[in-house]
Amino acid sequence: MSTPAKSLIVVTWDGESQPLNHIYFDATPAFDLLVFDYSGKGNMNLLSSIAPKHVLSIATECKGQIINALYAYSQPINAEANYQYIGIFDDDQFISTTDINKLLFIANLEQLDVFQPSITHDSYYDNRQFIHKPGYQVLPTDWVEVMCPFYRMDLFNAFAPHCVDNISGTGLDL
Repeated sequence: MSTPAKSLIVVTWDGESQPLNHIYFDATPAFDLLVFDYSGKGNMNLLSSIAPKHVLSIATECKGQIINALYAYSQPINAEANYQYIGIFDDDQFISTTDINKLLFIANLEQLDVFQPSITHDSYYDNRQFIHKPGYQVLPTDWVEVMCPFYRMDLFNAFAPHCVDNISGTGLDL
């Protein structure tokens, strides 16, 4: 099996709190990192010690607008990097770089189009079906939650233009 292309991992940020404080950097990321300041007026000095590959600062209301902004931003950088997946983390999701690397490895191995990490039993959740079930590496589902979706980049490029009028990013059925 050939080495998969790099992926783009987006972590949203409120522009005020310590960015990426829910990500444990315990391994070298096998992905490029983009910090998305959804306030549009974030304190960029807070990013100096982190040095993400990409930073995007646009005032948005919800995930649909973030997806729309990411689509516009990602077109030129994807033309160069040819990303395999794009993952979009809410800023309150605890995860390690090892776990993100593993997610991307499994997605490549299983040739997944859309996926998300499972949620721990003590996490906030809206949908019980996404709570981790021991013994499963992959569990098929009809949809993923908007708080941490991963999309194969060509699929993201196909649906993201339809988010222009979808502020929430949920309920898109095109």
